[in-house]
Amino acid sequence: MPVLKRQGINPKKIAIRLRLKTSRIRAYIWPTGMEDPVSGFCFLSDLEDISASFFMRERLPNHHNVQLSFISKDAVAYRGTVAWCRSYRISGSDTFRNAATYRVKVRLRFGSEAERRRYLAFVEGLNEKVSIIKPGMKF
Repeated sequence: MPVLKRQGINPKKIAIRLRLKTSRIRAYIWPTGMEDPVSGFCFLSDLEDISASFFMRERLPNHHNVQLSFISKDAVAYRGTVAWCRSYRISGSDTFRNAATYRVKVRLRFGSEAERRRYLAFVEGLNEKVSIIKPGMKF
């Protein structure tokens, strides 16, 4: 009897989606008027065209203007507004629980089309880096 495969399931695509959902990057957010950033992280799947979601240790007020950068404090900064900030609790790992107690969504505000394209190119570049799947790679 032949083995039937479900249509539409591609193991390579599933592996790529898993990498995007589990690959995280450091993020820094400067609320207006603060010199030191609040650090946190986001998963690559949390970076959208006009917004991004973060896990943070500190609460940020809703509708507050912020600047944010990824990977390094000295990287290119983007402007945005906090759409919402919610308390976030996760059961399980104490390490993760201590690293993030708030989930923050920031709507990005681009000053120009070039700035928007630069952000989209940055996100696409990150996605391409983690989408490279090598034989024997473990998840």
